[in-house]
Amino acid sequence: VNATPDSFSDGGAYSPVEHGCLLAEQGADVLDVGGESTRPGAAEIPVETELERLLPVVKKLRELLPHVSISVDTRKAAVARAVLEAGAAWINDVSGGTFDPEIMNVAAGCNAVYVIGHSRGVPADMLTEAFTSYPGGVVPHVLEFWKQQTGKALACGIKAENIVVDPGFGFAKLQETNMEMAEKFEELVAAQPYRVCAGVSRKRFLAPGLAPLERQEAGSRLEAKLAACGAAIIRTHDPAGFFRFFNKTGAA
Repeated sequence: VNATPDSFSDGGAYSPVEHGCLLAEQGADVLDVGGESTRPGAAEIPVETELERLLPVVKKLRELLPHVSISVDTRKAAVARAVLEAGAAWINDVSGGTFDPEIMNVAAGCNAVYVIGHSRGVPADMLTEAFTSYPGGVVPHVLEFWKQQTGKALACGIKAENIVVDPGFGFAKLQETNMEMAEKFEELVAAQPYRVCAGVSRKRFLAPGLAPLERQEAGSRLEAKLAACGAAIIRTHDPAGFFRFFNKTGAA
């Protein structure tokens, strides 16, 4: 659910609350609300601006959809604290705790689910060569990052059952790296004990020459494959599309 005017996927075309309700109707169990774009090249925004976008959406969705968990996509401890107090139950940190380490203490104090995303650098520079090179392959790098950051999360008091890891498709990764990660996804799942979230929906590596909405079907196909390979959570713009392809695989 994008509460940003510059989202890569829809550019702020939807009312966040209406869109959240639609996603819930399509079968979403968790609504992930973002108030700051983290697409490659995006600039950081102030905490105050992020909260102005997020708080009304979180509060309204909590009121309208009491059966659905609310997640907030943020890298900042101050934002995490405010949205958890407003009714969110998950924090989706695409930086995995590297941008603002205090965010782990906030998640622990609120008993929130904490999603540790893999990335390097910040959105403004994550696609530079310094951050997109993975000597020896991307999988060992992601696994080592998860080991380090889940250790920090546990030390902060986040419960193991509240930790989710995300390999960060599209974050500090080029076309071939994303595809390598998709091909070796089962290896990522099998090599560590936490639930794995996969977010590939509408991302450029699916079909670089197409617009975001034109990549949706390719994303749904890959989502179904990743779910069959062990992803416990699929982060998608189109739950209905995911379920359509997932059901075709015959997976339970």
